[in-house]
Amino acid sequence: RLPLPDEVLAMFTRNVQPVTTVEPSFVPATGVITIPTVTGVIYRRGDTQEVVEGTVTIETPGDSLIINATPAPGYKFSPVSDNDWAFTRTV
Repeated sequence: RLPLPDEVLAMFTRNVQPVTTVEPSFVPATGVITIPTVTGVIYRRGDTQEVVEGTVTIETPGDSLIINATPAPGYKFSPVSDNDWAFTRTV
C-alpha cells in the first residue's frame, strides 16, 4: 500500500520519534481482540482500514481478521516492530 498523507509528511519532518508496536491480545474462543494503547501507533482493521481502539470481536467461528499498525504523524516504527497480526476465532 502507499503511505497515507500524514505518513508522507512525517517522513520529511526532522522531529520523528521512534516507537515500538505492541501486539494486540486475543482470545480465540471468544474472538475478542484487545487493542493496546500505544502513543504513536494507530491500529486499523485490515478489511476496512477503520481505526480501532479498545476491543474488536470476530463474531463467526472460523472467520479471521487482520489488524494493521501504522505510525502516527511524527513517529516511525523501530526496526523490531511488527505491523500486522492475523487472528482467527476458533469456537
